[in-house]
Amino acid sequence: MSKVNYNLDLRNYASWVIPDYRRLMFDETRFLVLVGGAGAGKSYFAAQKCIYRCLTEPGVRGLMIRKVARTGKQSCSDQIVAVLNDMGLTKESRQIKSTGFIQFHNGSLLLLAGMDDPEKIKSITDIEFIWCEEASELTVEDIEQLSLRLRAPKNYNQIIFTLNPVGGANSSIRRRFVEYRDPQSKVFISTIDNNPFIDPQYRAKLDQLAENNPTLHAIYRKGEWAVAGDDLIFTNWRIVSDKDYPKQSRFDNIYFGLDFGFNAPTALVRVGIIDDRDYYVEELMYETMVTNADLIAKLKFLVRDDKYEIIADSANPDRINEITNSGFWCTGQEKGVNSIIQGIDILKSGRIFVRDGSTNLIKELQEYRWKRGKDGVLLDEPVRFMDHAIDAMRGVAFRVFRDFDKRGFLSVAKWNFRPRKTFFR
Repeated sequence: MSKVNYNLDLRNYASWVIPDYRRLMFDETRFLVLVGGAGAGKSYFAAQKCIYRCLTEPGVRGLMIRKVARTGKQSCSDQIVAVLNDMGLTKESRQIKSTGFIQFHNGSLLLLAGMDDPEKIKSITDIEFIWCEEASELTVEDIEQLSLRLRAPKNYNQIIFTLNPVGGANSSIRRRFVEYRDPQSKVFISTIDNNPFIDPQYRAKLDQLAENNPTLHAIYRKGEWAVAGDDLIFTNWRIVSDKDYPKQSRFDNIYFGLDFGFNAPTALVRVGIIDDRDYYVEELMYETMVTNADLIAKLKFLVRDDKYEIIADSANPDRINEITNSGFWCTGQEKGVNSIIQGIDILKSGRIFVRDGSTNLIKELQEYRWKRGKDGVLLDEPVRFMDHAIDAMRGVAFRVFRDFDKRGFLSVAKWNFRPRKTFFR
C-alpha cells in the first residue's frame, strides 16, 4: 500500500473520546482492563485508542483478538472501521476484507487473530499493543500467551481487555487483575452512567433488570461481578470442540433457527438432533443492522440447501414470505399459550452441545435467567434480555417436538420428559 503525504491534525482527538475515558488515552500500563456493564462505551474507546496509536506511531503493529478468530471481524475490525467513519478518518486506512486486517497509509497495521489457532498466535511478532474484545472468554493460558507477543518496545507495550463482568469467581480476568491486583495493571470499571450518548430506551431496559433479575442488573447495569444463583435456566449444556463435533451425516435431523432483528441482533443457529434428546447447536450468524436482502444473501452461503427447514420468528411474516420466495424453506415458529416455557422445558429435558466458537450463544446460555417476583421468588418466565440465539434455538425445539392437547399445554405422551437436572458434571 503506497504511502500518502499529508498533515493530519490530531490535536482535538481527545474531544472525540467520552470524557470519563480521556485520562486513559495516554495510559501506558501494560494491562489496561476495561470492565463494566452493557452500553458503557468500553469497546468504542478501545477502538479509538488503537486508531490513535496507529495514526501517531507510523509503522506500529497492533493485534485485535477474540477467543475464536471467525468472530473477530465483526466485533473488532468492523468496529475500528465504524469508529474511523464516525470521526471522519476513513481515508486514513483500508480494511482487507479477506483477513479483517486494517492497513494505515503511514505503514501502521492492525492484525486480527483468534486464540483458537495457537500456532498462528505464536507466529505473530513485533506487536506493540493488543486489544482483546470479550476478554471474559480468555483462559489464564491465553492471557500469558498474549503477553508473550508484546516484544516491540518502540513506544510502549499494552494489552487492552474489554469485557462484561461475567463468569463470577471462575473469571480468569477477575482472578488475575481484580483479586490478585497485578501491579502492572489498571482496572477501569464503567457503566452506562459513563456514556452520555446512551440511548434512553436502552437505559430504561437495563434499569428494568433490577425488578426482573438482580443478578443481571448487577452485571449489565452496575458493572459488578455477580455470583451465579439458582435462577440460571440452562445447566444441561457444554461446549464441544470442532474435532469432537459430529459430522452432518450423524444427525437424525437438521434444522435452522432464525430470530429476526435490526437494531437488535439477527441470530441464526443450526440445530442437529440425535436420538430426539441431544441438541447440537452452532451459531452461524449474530449481527445487527441486517436487512432482509442482506439476510437472504447470507442464507445462500450459510444454509445453501433448500431441503433444510428454517424456523423463523413468526412475528415477521413478511420477512418469512420474502425468504421463502427467494427459494428457501422458511416457516414461522409455533407460538401460543406457554409456548416459551414449553420450549424451554423441551430443551431442559435433553442435552445441549454447543459448538466451540458460538460465542454469543454461549454468553446467552451463561446468563439466561428466570425472573424474580418482588418477594424474590423465581417466576416461570425468563428475563427478556440477551436471548436472540436462544430464541432461535428454542423455536426449533418447540416446533419439532410440539404436541398440544385442548388446553394448549404440551402432552407428555409423545415426549418423554426427564427431571430437570444438570446432565454434565
